[in-house]
Amino acid sequence: STRPLTAVVVGGGIGGLAACVALRRVGVDAHVYERATALRANAGTGIALWPNGVKALRAIGGDVAREVESRGAVIGGVKMGVVDEEKDAAAEDASSSSSSSSSSFKSALGKVAASALGRALPLLMRARHGAGLVCVRWAEAQAALASFLPAHVVHLDASVDAIDVIERADGSESVRVTFARRDGSAYVPGAGEGLTMMTAGDDAATLHAVHADVLVGADGINSAVRAGVLGDGAPRDNGRVIWRGVVDARDVSDLGSDSSYPEFCPRGATALSASKDSAVGRTTCYMDVSSKDGKLYWAAGCLDAGITEVTPETTTTENTNGRGGYERSRCAATFASYPDVLRCLDATADDALYVSRVLDRPPLFPASSQTEKFAGPVTLLGDAAHPVIPSFGQGANLALEDAVELAVALAPFATVAVDADASSSSSSARNEALKATLRAWETTRLTRTSEAQIASFISGSKSYGEEKLKSAMADAGIDEAALRAHREKFPDANATQEYLISWSPSCGVATTLPELNPKAAMALAMRAASARKCDAEKLSDDVMGRRAACVGVGAAIGAGVFSPSPPPRAAAASVPKPEYETSIVTSTTTYAGDGFRMTLPVGWTTAEQPGVSQSRVALFDASGAKAATIFLEPTASMANKGLASLFADATDFGLKAAGRRNGSLAAARNGSADGVYIAEGTNARGDAPWVEMIAVGCRSGENAKKFNLSQTIRVASEASVGVGVGSAEVLDGLRAVMESFELTAGASCEASR
Repeated sequence: STRPLTAVVVGGGIGGLAACVALRRVGVDAHVYERATALRANAGTGIALWPNGVKALRAIGGDVAREVESRGAVIGGVKMGVVDEEKDAAAEDASSSSSSSSSSFKSALGKVAASALGRALPLLMRARHGAGLVCVRWAEAQAALASFLPAHVVHLDASVDAIDVIERADGSESVRVTFARRDGSAYVPGAGEGLTMMTAGDDAATLHAVHADVLVGADGINSAVRAGVLGDGAPRDNGRVIWRGVVDARDVSDLGSDSSYPEFCPRGATALSASKDSAVGRTTCYMDVSSKDGKLYWAAGCLDAGITEVTPETTTTENTNGRGGYERSRCAATFASYPDVLRCLDATADDALYVSRVLDRPPLFPASSQTEKFAGPVTLLGDAAHPVIPSFGQGANLALEDAVELAVALAPFATVAVDADASSSSSSARNEALKATLRAWETTRLTRTSEAQIASFISGSKSYGEEKLKSAMADAGIDEAALRAHREKFPDANATQEYLISWSPSCGVATTLPELNPKAAMALAMRAASARKCDAEKLSDDVMGRRAACVGVGAAIGAGVFSPSPPPRAAAASVPKPEYETSIVTSTTTYAGDGFRMTLPVGWTTAEQPGVSQSRVALFDASGAKAATIFLEPTASMANKGLASLFADATDFGLKAAGRRNGSLAAARNGSADGVYIAEGTNARGDAPWVEMIAVGCRSGENAKKFNLSQTIRVASEASVGVGVGSAEVLDGLRAVMESFELTAGASCEASR
């Protein structure tokens, strides 16, 4: 009688993947469609996650925040400086003839003071805002977010071809999106992608389309969704080039030093500089983006006016991707007086050197969401809505905020009634409420993001002078009234920075998204697990990360990778070979599993069968007949509440799960150990008993605790266990097994730390 709200998220970057994870954690069946043929494994970009971005990840889930943080570096020091190139050149000439002990002392004293301030800033930030600064490679952040999604909800090689808002028979609206592959062929949706068929017929538009209740454009600054919604043309070029890459820190560390990181950017630090001559506008950025792996991100930017152009005679051999000789030579010539940049440039391979121009768009102000262009169940997120010049390093952070707030807004709509007798007026009213919620969300977000866009533009345009700045502002769509209002509110960059990083989610810092709508989130995970088997080849191993492909809230019931037929009953003297491809048979009286154990009656044996989304252990009685199956499935228990996040009590488990599966419920009780429910009853015909047990616990090992690898353990009797000679003894033995069950790694990974 109900189904989940469905959403198509276009764009598999940081914002798109975060939105998909966030929406699914409130029960919205969101899928990501990305035009690339693979998620990036080596994008030469680093991102800084400021306190607002870290708090956004925590709101999605503590497990998500920990995973992203584990792949990056927690910053404990910040180095900032201004480079006076003319003065440095003069000082270098003077030092060749004479030296001043006084100036050397002042320089050393200044470095000590700057170093102390740099170490204090992250501590003050953490104390004031409840979160610090984390730097991470863009590709690693992308991989971390993707690892929290079932493989079947991330669709690659899918570029937007057409978007249509269509009207259902009940008067409500939905979105129909068609995609194309890079070879020009149509992207044909697979099973489960178009969960709500809005139209009838077999026309190509219907067969090749994905249908959803909501469309989210998270496809970056050149957004195809934005083009369809606003049609406001190409982004604006800001006249700045950035060269960047990621290198091994040890390759640029100082000669003779014991440190594996260079002095200009130590381990756990970030270093920023800007040229004093703003007309040239040279900037540098260095970030430790993986303390564990020793990776250092570097970026060197310059206004077009400050670039030193090179001639073919001075250009090294250029490789086929265009990022080799010419761009390497331009960067080297432009930053010839920056030895740290040259050192990083030399350590960067041609195919790992990235160059890009800085682009932005006019701000979308709050009133924009109330225009006729923003209509229907379509919205924009991240750079598709509000691209910013990287003056404050807030692009990814604002996208993460968007993802959280969109999930908060849509949580009340996560469950859709599909009763046949539902009136068209109620469906239409609900649809209007959904669209009004999207418009309100856009208004709230644009109030904040427009300020970020204006502030970033001002900071990135300091070299213009007042008159040129006015002209540039007009070109950027920022009128004098908006600029004046912004400056009154934020008199300097420090005020803007404080405003940006002090954000907290509207659901509160102590609340995570799964807690907003736990029933809908659980229902979605159960639906996904039972509707489609995991396809482990859908994403590469590094993208899937350290997590099973079908992690979901409550994905403990009803899913199976295979359905082997039970082995036939044999004579008491023999133990049949289980019908599994691989098996391990034991005859001990204690079975120790991954994070749990139970005592078996003498003569009982087990056979293990690992799986992708579900593993099984067959349990055989002393006669060799199969008595029960132990199902082991990954689950992300809501707010680390363990079994309580799935069922209120043992009776709830018996009525809603075990009884529905097996027939009728006769009794339900708690097991001898905490966090164990047991239910018993008879089959639908009333001629055979059944017994079933369930528990939720952490898997064993440090990684399980670190990455919240919780699992559901379910022990279910075979249909024939209570029938025939000796059945009572087998049933009693099975009850004893369940009563002996105990979790050895804790009821939740959080509790076991």
